[in-house]
Amino acid sequence: MEIIDYDKKYKDAIDEIQKAQWGEGSDTDELLDNLENYFIKIAIENEELIGVIAAHLENESCFIDFILIKPKWQKHGIGTKLMTYVIDFAKENNCKSIDCEAINVYGKINSKKLLENFGFVQMREHKNYWGKKCPDFYCTECNSKPCVCSMDEYKKIL
Repeated sequence: MEIIDYDKKYKDAIDEIQKAQWGEGSDTDELLDNLENYFIKIAIENEELIGVIAAHLENESCFIDFILIKPKWQKHGIGTKLMTYVIDFAKENNCKSIDCEAINVYGKINSKKLLENFGFVQMREHKNYWGKKCPDFYCTECNSKPCVCSMDEYKKIL
Protein backbone atom coordinates (compact mmCIF):
# COMPACT_ATOMS: atom_id res chain seq x y z
CA MET A 1 0.00 0.00 0.00
CA GLU A 2 1.25 3.45 -0.94
CA ILE A 3 0.09 6.96 0.03
CA ILE A 4 0.26 9.51 -2.81
CA ASP A 5 -0.94 13.02 -3.58
CA TYR A 6 -4.27 13.36 -5.35
CA ASP A 7 -4.21 12.56 -9.06
CA LYS A 8 -7.27 13.40 -11.19
CA LYS A 9 -7.18 9.91 -12.72
CA TYR A 10 -8.64 8.73 -9.38
CA LYS A 11 -11.60 11.15 -9.38
CA ASP A 12 -14.09 8.53 -10.63
CA ALA A 13 -12.82 5.97 -8.11
CA ILE A 14 -13.32 8.48 -5.27
CA ASP A 15 -16.81 9.15 -6.56
CA GLU A 16 -17.57 5.41 -6.58
CA ILE A 17 -16.44 4.95 -2.96
CA GLN A 18 -18.38 8.04 -1.88
CA LYS A 19 -21.59 6.94 -3.60
CA ALA A 20 -21.29 3.39 -2.27
CA GLN A 21 -20.83 4.68 1.26
CA TRP A 22 -23.13 7.73 1.33
CA GLY A 23 -25.35 7.49 -1.74
CA GLU A 24 -26.00 10.10 -4.42
CA GLY A 25 -25.84 13.82 -3.78
CA SER A 26 -22.72 14.53 -1.75
CA ASP A 27 -20.41 17.45 -2.50
CA THR A 28 -17.35 15.42 -3.50
CA ASP A 29 -17.51 16.74 -7.09
CA GLU A 30 -17.45 20.33 -5.88
CA LEU A 31 -14.39 19.61 -3.77
CA LEU A 32 -12.53 17.77 -6.54
CA ASP A 33 -13.29 20.62 -8.96
CA ASN A 34 -11.71 23.18 -6.58
CA LEU A 35 -8.49 21.40 -5.69
CA GLU A 36 -6.39 24.49 -5.11
CA ASN A 37 -8.12 24.88 -1.73
CA TYR A 38 -7.71 21.28 -0.54
CA PHE A 39 -5.12 18.87 0.81
CA ILE A 40 -5.85 15.37 -0.51
CA LYS A 41 -3.95 12.13 0.02
CA ILE A 42 -4.83 8.81 -1.60
CA ALA A 43 -4.05 5.26 -0.53
CA ILE A 44 -3.47 2.90 -3.45
CA GLU A 45 -2.69 -0.77 -3.82
CA ASN A 46 -1.54 -1.95 -7.27
CA GLU A 47 -2.86 1.29 -8.84
CA GLU A 48 -6.30 0.73 -7.24
CA LEU A 49 -7.63 3.47 -5.00
CA ILE A 50 -8.44 1.98 -1.59
CA GLY A 51 -8.77 5.13 0.54
CA VAL A 52 -8.72 8.91 0.48
CA ILE A 53 -8.67 11.84 2.90
CA ALA A 54 -9.40 15.48 2.09
CA ALA A 55 -8.91 18.53 4.28
CA HIS A 56 -8.66 22.30 3.99
CA LEU A 57 -7.48 25.23 6.09
CA GLU A 58 -10.10 27.39 7.79
CA ASN A 59 -8.73 30.35 9.77
CA GLU A 60 -6.35 28.79 12.32
CA SER A 61 -7.85 25.32 11.97
CA CYS A 62 -7.63 22.40 9.60
CA PHE A 63 -10.99 20.91 8.66
CA ILE A 64 -11.22 17.28 7.53
CA ASP A 65 -13.80 17.20 4.74
CA PHE A 66 -13.92 13.42 4.46
CA ILE A 67 -12.07 10.19 4.92
CA LEU A 68 -13.20 7.21 2.86
CA ILE A 69 -11.80 3.70 2.96
CA LYS A 70 -13.12 0.88 0.76
CA PRO A 71 -14.96 -1.55 3.05
CA LYS A 72 -12.69 -4.52 2.36
CA TRP A 73 -9.67 -2.37 3.33
CA GLN A 74 -11.09 -1.01 6.57
CA LYS A 75 -9.33 -2.08 9.78
CA HIS A 76 -5.98 -2.37 7.93
CA GLY A 77 -4.40 0.86 9.26
CA ILE A 78 -5.12 2.93 6.15
CA GLY A 79 -7.20 5.52 8.02
CA THR A 80 -4.39 5.83 10.56
CA LYS A 81 -1.82 6.50 7.85
CA LEU A 82 -4.03 9.04 6.07
CA MET A 83 -4.88 10.81 9.34
CA THR A 84 -1.16 11.11 10.15
CA TYR A 85 -0.65 13.04 6.91
CA VAL A 86 -3.46 15.47 7.77
CA ILE A 87 -2.11 16.07 11.27
CA ASP A 88 1.35 16.78 9.84
CA PHE A 89 -0.23 19.12 7.25
CA ALA A 90 -2.10 21.00 10.00
CA LYS A 91 1.06 21.37 12.11
CA GLU A 92 3.09 22.56 9.11
CA ASN A 93 0.45 25.25 8.55
CA ASN A 94 0.50 26.36 12.20
CA CYS A 95 -3.09 25.31 12.87
CA LYS A 96 -4.28 25.41 16.45
CA SER A 97 -6.80 22.62 15.96
CA ILE A 98 -8.24 20.05 13.58
CA ASP A 99 -12.01 19.81 13.20
CA CYS A 100 -14.18 17.22 11.52
CA GLU A 101 -17.70 15.88 11.30
CA ALA A 102 -18.57 12.23 11.81
CA ILE A 103 -21.72 10.46 10.70
CA ASN A 104 -23.75 9.06 13.58
CA VAL A 105 -26.12 6.31 12.44
CA TYR A 106 -28.49 5.29 15.24
CA GLY A 107 -25.79 5.96 17.84
CA LYS A 108 -22.95 4.29 15.92
CA ILE A 109 -20.28 6.80 14.87
CA ASN A 110 -18.48 5.71 11.71
CA SER A 111 -15.01 6.99 12.59
CA LYS A 112 -15.17 7.22 16.38
CA LYS A 113 -12.30 4.81 17.13
CA LEU A 114 -9.96 6.43 14.60
CA LEU A 115 -10.71 9.94 15.85
CA GLU A 116 -10.38 9.07 19.53
CA ASN A 117 -7.12 7.18 18.90
CA PHE A 118 -5.70 10.45 17.58
CA GLY A 119 -6.94 12.49 20.53
CA PHE A 120 -10.03 14.03 18.95
CA VAL A 121 -12.80 14.93 21.40
CA GLN A 122 -16.51 14.89 20.58
CA MET A 123 -17.81 18.43 20.95
CA ARG A 124 -21.52 18.07 20.16
CA GLU A 125 -24.13 16.05 18.30
CA HIS A 126 -26.59 17.49 15.78
CA LYS A 127 -29.60 15.14 15.61
CA ASN A 128 -31.00 14.38 12.13
CA TYR A 129 -28.50 16.86 10.68
CA TRP A 130 -28.20 15.39 7.20
CA GLY A 131 -31.97 15.05 6.66
CA LYS A 132 -32.50 18.69 7.61
CA LYS A 133 -29.59 19.82 5.40
CA CYS A 134 -30.56 17.71 2.36
CA PRO A 135 -34.21 16.61 2.70
CA ASP A 136 -34.33 15.00 -0.77
CA PHE A 137 -31.24 12.89 -0.18
CA TYR A 138 -31.63 9.10 0.21
CA CYS A 139 -28.99 7.91 2.68
CA THR A 140 -27.44 4.48 2.23
CA GLU A 141 -26.15 4.54 5.82
CA CYS A 142 -29.60 4.71 7.48
CA ASN A 143 -31.60 3.59 4.42
CA SER A 144 -33.93 6.53 4.74
CA LYS A 145 -35.14 9.61 2.86
CA PRO A 146 -34.78 12.04 4.37
CA CYS A 147 -31.68 10.86 6.16
CA VAL A 148 -32.06 10.40 9.93
CA CYS A 149 -28.33 10.28 10.65
CA SER A 150 -26.88 12.74 13.09
CA MET A 151 -23.62 14.64 12.73
CA ASP A 152 -21.08 14.66 15.55
CA GLU A 153 -18.47 17.41 15.68
CA TYR A 154 -14.97 16.41 16.75
CA LYS A 155 -11.94 18.58 17.56
CA LYS A 156 -8.26 17.94 18.20
CA ILE A 157 -6.23 20.69 19.80
CA LEU A 158 -2.67 20.85 18.48
